[in-house]
Amino acid sequence: VQGAIKEVAKGLNLANPLKLVKERERESQREREREGAEDDSL
Repeated sequence: VQGAIKEVAKGLNLANPLKLVKERERESQREREREGAEDDSL
């Protein structure tokens, strides 16, 4: 059942590029914050 939900979610993402863009932005922001935290520890 979970696999089917994932496939449906994949279809929704393909149909909703704006959501994909926002998720990518959120991920890159998290990576930047992680890099910033690493810089602080140096």
